[in-house]
Amino acid sequence: MFINRHWGEIYETVYFMLQDASDQIPTMADMNDQLSRFLSSRQSLWIGVKKKSLLGYLITSVGTFGQDSIKCLYILYLRGLEHLSDEDWESGYKQLSEYAKMNSCQMIATFSKVQKVVELSVKHGAVADVFVSWRI
Repeated sequence: MFINRHWGEIYETVYFMLQDASDQIPTMADMNDQLSRFLSSRQSLWIGVKKKSLLGYLITSVGTFGQDSIKCLYILYLRGLEHLSDEDWESGYKQLSEYAKMNSCQMIATFSKVQKVVELSVKHGAVADVFVSWRI
């Protein structure tokens, strides 16, 4: 099973996401809380895979944006995406957009300083600086 073979990398991704978010070393309780968020569907873990190789990870959550409370798919954490080909990015963008629409979202948003993420997002119509957002 794919997840079993790559659990160490998945665990590491979640660990670093929590560490980045809080500036503290995550405890086992923190890791269990995050697992609970995944299992309850409050957040989703996306794993990019091509020919049995890991491409990258995303952690997403549906929420509202701005004073108008626009429903939005937030990309909370990105890892490994700076190495994606344009083709892989296109495929991932299409899947994220479909998922966002299934959840009645009108936009996708994230924060990223990774130049390739910003450039490819702009290619899909995003308004980008460090905060990247695009209507879907």
